[in-house]
Amino acid sequence: MTKLPQALLPPSASLEALQGNSRATIEWDKFAVALRRYPRSILVALLSAWTLLAAALWLALIIGIIGAIVGASYVGSSTFTLGTGQAGGILGSIAGFFIGAGIAFVFVYGQGIRSAGPHILISLLIGLVFAMVLTMLLIWLEHWLMYFRGYRPPSRREAAIIAPVLADVQAAMGLDSLPQILVADHGALGAWAHTRHVVLSHRLLDEPREQLAAVLAHELHHWRSGDSVALLLVSMCAWPLAFTANAIVCIRNVAGKFGAFITGSLLWPFTVISRFIISPVLALESRKYEYEADAAAVRAGFGLGMMQTLEALKIFEPARTGWETVVNASHPPNEYRIEAVEEDMAVIATAPAPSEIEPKPRRRTRQTSKAMSSSGDAD
Repeated sequence: MTKLPQALLPPSASLEALQGNSRATIEWDKFAVALRRYPRSILVALLSAWTLLAAALWLALIIGIIGAIVGASYVGSSTFTLGTGQAGGILGSIAGFFIGAGIAFVFVYGQGIRSAGPHILISLLIGLVFAMVLTMLLIWLEHWLMYFRGYRPPSRREAAIIAPVLADVQAAMGLDSLPQILVADHGALGAWAHTRHVVLSHRLLDEPREQLAAVLAHELHHWRSGDSVALLLVSMCAWPLAFTANAIVCIRNVAGKFGAFITGSLLWPFTVISRFIISPVLALESRKYEYEADAAAVRAGFGLGMMQTLEALKIFEPARTGWETVVNASHPPNEYRIEAVEEDMAVIATAPAPSEIEPKPRRRTRQTSKAMSSSGDAD
């Protein structure tokens, strides 16, 4: 990567801050953080990808359709009047579908789990180890994958915009190190935190300084807290689902809606699992971390910029792939985030200054009591 001339940057900017630390190193503590912050999402992703859930859904649909036909014909033929026959046929079709689908799903998925017995734990453990290996590989290759996706180092003009803001954010958040900052040229307006990089869209640099600082603080908190590693690990635990979601989007872009319809019709169980199982469980854990990242920006002094960003952009982490659409569906509503930012700013505004806080009385330890008593005896 070509280094930026130091003379072309403003005095407060540093070349090291822009380039960050993108060496191929693995921070092992981030995996412990991922397991601690997203345990339910990781478990559900493993259960969804490493069991017969997709096959059970497919068979449930087929048997459900057969049950609907049998139910409609049986109930409809057992009635006498035309109106009653139509109503009975509809009710029989619905009942037959759900009964057939339920029996098929329980038989395939339940029987598979029961027959596996303790071996299911071994399968999930293998899946977790496999996911961790893939995650480490992607972290190691991330520097090259970023350029493969079209992200690039900032130009001299962009560096002059980013560097002083980044230096202020780093000082306000007390960060000892920084990820490498890259720029995306596509039309989306947003920012994304990766495991060793933070990507800013080119259009984001045209936003006011306070908004850019708030977005940087938000993304840097995700990076520091290990959320990027955690979400990558979740996606690797559910890699067939992530691959399918991305494939449907790619086929839609290449072959149009008809190609996406054919692909979606064949792979619909993966879409159902991603949207209605993975995403709701992920929302239970990731929403509080989105509030946490917003609060970190407020504590760093960028609350007004965060509020302006949420009001203007609505979402500043837009989805770039099909799987990211599933992940972003777990974000809290923007209005709730704005209210939370307002509450955090009000708390900070009403908090007493450090000098105004009365020191807490010290607990009298046994040694202190003895010292006081001995000094009293000496007097």
